[in-house]
Amino acid sequence: MNKSENYKKIRAKIEKTDYKVLGISTPDKKKTSNISKKISDSLSQRHKVLFLDLDVDNDNKNDLENTLGFKFGSIVDLIDSYKLLEFINEKKEQYDYIIINERSAIFADSLFTSKFEDAKIIVVNENHTKKKDFMTLSQDIDDMNIPICGVIYNK
Repeated sequence: MNKSENYKKIRAKIEKTDYKVLGISTPDKKKTSNISKKISDSLSQRHKVLFLDLDVDNDNKNDLENTLGFKFGSIVDLIDSYKLLEFINEKKEQYDYIIINERSAIFADSLFTSKFEDAKIIVVNENHTKKKDFMTLSQDIDDMNIPICGVIYNK
């Protein structure tokens, strides 16, 4: 199965749920922006999708601020703000799906985004993700009563 078919399979799985807001996270330091964007792109072939990349750095902070319509200090301040909660709740009415690319789960703020999400997708990176870290992230997500919609094995 090629990668394009994998994303179609993920899209089909998401479409069979009632989930509207999905967070994409990894238990290691590797970035997930490309995978998150591909999932968003696959869903947007049939649906109205908003992609939020919360794994910000100086290069994409302005893009996120433009999408949100307001400025913020740090990503931790943003995730903890009422403004982001308000923004996501408003956009739930306008979009079929909201895909949130999170920072690595090695940063605590990636779990704070769970308050916005209906489910999570975990990205396991070949030669990067340790089984122990994956199990810890899975347990943390389970402890917050957030369903895991899927696990992506990234080679």
